[in-house]
Amino acid sequence: MDNKNENASLNTSAESMASKRLPQVVLISGPLHSGKTSLASRISQRLHNQGYRVSGILAPGSWKNGVRTGFDLNVLQTGKTFFLAERCSMPPHHSPNTVPFRFDEAAINAGRDALHPDICRDFDVIFVDEVGRLELKGLGWAPCLQPLLDLPDKLHIWIVRETLVESVCEIWNIRPLSVVNAARPDAEDTLWQICRRTLC
Repeated sequence: MDNKNENASLNTSAESMASKRLPQVVLISGPLHSGKTSLASRISQRLHNQGYRVSGILAPGSWKNGVRTGFDLNVLQTGKTFFLAERCSMPPHHSPNTVPFRFDEAAINAGRDALHPDICRDFDVIFVDEVGRLELKGLGWAPCLQPLLDLPDKLHIWIVRETLVESVCEIWNIRPLSVVNAARPDAEDTLWQICRRTLC
């Protein structure tokens, strides 16, 4: 092999190794109530059906008279469901960044256990629903995120509302493979193709 070809081969190998070390993150985003969690749930089931090992948490909402009243917590590794949060009254003149939900401590602990790197290291895909205002304050699932990103060879799928995408990418220093808008009619097909390409 001449020097030119050898250098090209080394560069390709180095680029491949560097790419492998970067966290493989896909963000599911979109407007409020655009079906982000529903999309993640369908993709997680498709991945499971194809034999991929799926871990992490999803937080489907509950509704009454068109208003979100709370959230459950689904642990994908075990199939267990916990009551996560309920809507609470907000004080007058509250900050627009105040989260209008009261969270169950046991469910938070169950979610953090499900996102522990020692638990997730044997899985192919890690879902986190959601990375939101709490996480930007260092609360909620925030303590789990960097240790998860440090795990090698995982596909991370995070749910992030569209107004927070830039902040989330900056704080966790991620360059997502894609930001999939859940409101688009082709969102599921797009996300599925990204998953297949990344995991093959």
